[in-house]
Amino acid sequence: MKYSKSLSRFRRRKPNRRSGFALVITISLMVILTLLAVGLLALSSVSLRGSRSGDSMREARANARLALELAIGQLQKQAGPDRRITAPASMVKESAPLGVTGVWEASTSNELVEAVGEKDGKFVDWLVSDAFRSEAVGSTMPPMPEATDEGVVTLLGEDSFGPSAGADAEGQYLRSKPLEIQTGRSYGKLAWGVIDESLKARFDLEEPVELAEGSTLAKKIARASSPARFGTFALDQLQDLRPDEVLAKKLVSFDSAVLGTNNTSLRNYRSDITPWSLSLMTNPVDGGFKRDLSTAFTVNPQSFESEGSLYQHVGLPNDSNSDPSLATLVDYHNLYKEIGERTSFARNVRSDAVGASLPNGLRPFSKSGTSYTANPQVPRGMVLMPSLLKVDMVFSIVARVPHTGYWKSQHTALKNDFMIHLMYLPVITLHNPYDTPISFEGMKLSFQDIPVGFKFYNNKRPATSSLITLSDLVLPEYQGNGKTFGITVKQSLSGSDATTVTLEPGQTRVFGTIAVNPTWSWADEISSSGNKVLFDWQSDRTPQFEMIPGLMSDPTSGAGFDVDYIAPSNQTAMASAFCAGGTVGAKRTDRIGVEWGPLANSKMEFNIVMELNGQAAGMYRMSYGDQKNLDEMAAEGTSERYPDTREFPMTWPDGSSPDVRAQEIYEADSTPFSAYSRARPFAIMSFTGKTTRESFVPTRPYVDSSTNLFVADMDISSGAGAPGDQPYEMVMVPVEPSTPSIGVGVEESEGYFFGGHDSDRGTSKATFYEIPHAPMQSLAQFRHANLANSGVPPFMTYTVGESWANPMIPAGEVSGSNPTGSGKIYDHAYLSNAALWDRYFLSTMADYEGDSFQGDDRGADEVREDFFSQTRELLNPRMVPLVATTEGAAAAESIGGTDGDKLVGKYVGLKGGFNVNSTSVDAWVAFLSSMRDTQIANQEDGLVDSGDSSAFPRVRHPADGPIEGGDSFFSEREPRWQGYRQLDATQIQALAENLVDEIHQRGPFLSLAEFVNRRLGGQNDASSRRGALAAAIHETEVNATIEGDGLDLEAQNMGDHDWVNPSAALGNNSEGAPGSLTQGDILSALGSEMTVRGDTFVIRAYGQSDNKQGTIQARAWCEAVVQRMPDYVDPTDVAETELDELSPINEKFGRRFEVRSFRWLVAEEI
Repeated sequence: MKYSKSLSRFRRRKPNRRSGFALVITISLMVILTLLAVGLLALSSVSLRGSRSGDSMREARANARLALELAIGQLQKQAGPDRRITAPASMVKESAPLGVTGVWEASTSNELVEAVGEKDGKFVDWLVSDAFRSEAVGSTMPPMPEATDEGVVTLLGEDSFGPSAGADAEGQYLRSKPLEIQTGRSYGKLAWGVIDESLKARFDLEEPVELAEGSTLAKKIARASSPARFGTFALDQLQDLRPDEVLAKKLVSFDSAVLGTNNTSLRNYRSDITPWSLSLMTNPVDGGFKRDLSTAFTVNPQSFESEGSLYQHVGLPNDSNSDPSLATLVDYHNLYKEIGERTSFARNVRSDAVGASLPNGLRPFSKSGTSYTANPQVPRGMVLMPSLLKVDMVFSIVARVPHTGYWKSQHTALKNDFMIHLMYLPVITLHNPYDTPISFEGMKLSFQDIPVGFKFYNNKRPATSSLITLSDLVLPEYQGNGKTFGITVKQSLSGSDATTVTLEPGQTRVFGTIAVNPTWSWADEISSSGNKVLFDWQSDRTPQFEMIPGLMSDPTSGAGFDVDYIAPSNQTAMASAFCAGGTVGAKRTDRIGVEWGPLANSKMEFNIVMELNGQAAGMYRMSYGDQKNLDEMAAEGTSERYPDTREFPMTWPDGSSPDVRAQEIYEADSTPFSAYSRARPFAIMSFTGKTTRESFVPTRPYVDSSTNLFVADMDISSGAGAPGDQPYEMVMVPVEPSTPSIGVGVEESEGYFFGGHDSDRGTSKATFYEIPHAPMQSLAQFRHANLANSGVPPFMTYTVGESWANPMIPAGEVSGSNPTGSGKIYDHAYLSNAALWDRYFLSTMADYEGDSFQGDDRGADEVREDFFSQTRELLNPRMVPLVATTEGAAAAESIGGTDGDKLVGKYVGLKGGFNVNSTSVDAWVAFLSSMRDTQIANQEDGLVDSGDSSAFPRVRHPADGPIEGGDSFFSEREPRWQGYRQLDATQIQALAENLVDEIHQRGPFLSLAEFVNRRLGGQNDASSRRGALAAAIHETEVNATIEGDGLDLEAQNMGDHDWVNPSAALGNNSEGAPGSLTQGDILSALGSEMTVRGDTFVIRAYGQSDNKQGTIQARAWCEAVVQRMPDYVDPTDVAETELDELSPINEKFGRRFEVRSFRWLVAEEI
């Protein structure tokens, strides 16, 4: 029942004949409401007792005090319960008066995953006295009395906003038509307005102390998130509003700030900035306090893990095959304690590195004989290992002198000078996607039956009538057994650390050298010692071997395993002229050629399995179903590097190239493989992740895909998925003459990827994820926990904090049908946001231990004690105790006990929580400028001040420095994939303006999750493609810097694929790449300071005294700051009582408001 309705029974006719509408409130109403308000207020510190004197001013003040009490009563009833959100009236009508606050019911858990409906049904009330007028009761439109209306008074006017604010140009001064009261022989009027301070940027927060290079790494890292203050100094004429400790203590009110700073321009920003806002850590969706994950993950992590999976835990749609485990969140958060520690998969770990690790129970595949079955599953913890970017198989052709014995005599008889050999070199490219070095050992990758076949030619004469698969290019007695490759990667051939590989932050590395001595030659292979490594005529060299970084030979040449039995069956009649047995011979000037192309194996699939020290670690399966699908997949699409349509089988050399004579590809037996220069690579089969510019089926690889997977079960067989859905593609391409077969950097055998596969388009380093070196500060940092890596599509790079529509899921849904099997697939970004943002927070009250604290270690108990005794602040400096220091020890002990994570909100508040329903562009400029003039520590340059720009690093300790906004595609590429973005003042202004436009279109947001998430709607609804902040970024076009590293995806270059939501796949596909700015980057820095409701309000109240004729005798204005407190109105319930256990009074009125300050105003202040 609305408060306004409760007044209706007390309405009565006016006792006089004055014209016009007036609402008469009787003595009974005043008594009832005054008692109610006084009972709720506990105004122990402010004396509001009125005088019964007939003095008009005292009567006017009494009426103003009554207005204040009624305002607090209205506020208590309408905004006291936890499940209320607040927003400005300008959300509904842009020209609404500044300061009018509306209240809505918050979203329910079910509504978080439903299309946003009409919000009028959620509206509760406007917190102004005009809401009690009969024409305004129940109206969702804010009351807007005109200045020319009879009897209208001003509550916030020119003297409040300053003469140059321009608020009244749109009629936006806060005015009210007072309610009429009669008490005995006294007549008068009253009015009030309740102003939500959370919609403003708090300006009295102390400027942080400048860090020295010698500060602990933890302190430096913390500067990249949870800024200590807003960037109010970014606003016009407020450049000097940067309070130090002394000034901050003086800024106790808005007007004292004007005096303290000697800056009258402050008044122009009264609707944009505040010295008062303090937020409680309450859950608007379920009621009660948010749970503190910092405490949960530190005090009793096992208990939290036992609560199951993330979506199920909070009642959202879920599936056991892909719903992230809570254990992964715990494991990820606590990684900062594992830096430099050895693991089962890395015994030699540098002090600044993290060792590879696998969670208990991980079983990514099962094996039966030589067959593997992928096992998509939700890991219960972090899968921490390098990413597999690609596996290339480089095929080369070489001529050799016939080796001794039977083959030499047979080819001599045919007058052949050479035998033609096929060489094949597997090349593995691994990537460290993290901002921290990662060490590992015993990594083995195995695959078998590569689906490619060959037919060799001599002088245009085919040796065989058909392509022969690589698996069958062996003596007849070894055919039919398949062809297995088992590759263990290691750092070097010898040495104490030979088996341990360490990849630097963001680094790629190519493993393309079979572990043989650099001087090893063909002569060594065929010598009588029998120590064969590469000669694979029995198909027994490849099942177990080692590879080290780099390529065996120059990238334009070929090397690798070698087989000479390349025409084992189906020989043509012409073959007898140059073939001996299954080998192919040639005279010096014979023209040599090869036809090659996709050739299905019996299993109709290609699998790669990964192990770490013998333990199953990953599997990547590509099922193509039949030869037709394989042919279509191999030929689909073009790329910038291969712009011509491919038709298989292909021939080498192609028709446009000169003939190749056998003597041109001859390598002497004594030539070391590492020195080969004449052997010709002619084809590559690649199992590769997607890049922005060189994928044959282009997608948004850093939005809708990922290579940071431990299992990927990809099915493109008829009627199932399509290549566009998959994180990897299987590609067959020719090698152009005199061009590198594989792009390899000069430093540490790094590869090229991300933009492309060579130095023209690709880069050798890219950092995507953070390994925490200190406790997490924002929920958005969980996007680095890789929560969508169960192996069930859709495969996405980021989850928490981001919200892009996925082309595999309908625009209006959070789930879709799995195209490759039964069951559902989920929009993990959407669901993880829905699960986390309103229910949890990170206080940073955790163990301050590990590498980055550099000897300044403290356990969580000590951290809490220091915080509540106010001797040391938390890593989030905006967290403040809500209890006196004398009660701090008890609070710290309580939090350290059972269910302490549920109690933190009782004792801790957030100074300057910012309500994302704000429609003030200047408030958003100040909020978004919080990272302006901030020190960011990067691994290349140390501490770098952002100056007049605002820094938004992807990770808290970036590998490189800021990306200059003017960087073009032709500038050095690597910093764009290793560094971080900064926005200048112009870009911040544009972003704030575009964001306010989005807020007007989508708001009010009834939960934080709704603000973060895209809207569920139709494909043509732009708001269904991105979250509000992401849409504003998109409109601001701040990502032009990185777009040159991508392609503009349009229908004509997307391939033949029937997307479920095709509009989601369009746009520049560099979106989400490390050098782009995403909403997750901003939320990582600022997300811990956001809210959707106000807890601090300023009330402007007005009273007037009239004579019997209605003539005004006196006017009075007052102002009070009221704060919502953790305790409930009815002390029967303790503050942590859950919503469904509350007493009827507390269920209705919620948590108690207290008056924190009160003052009388004079007309010149209004």
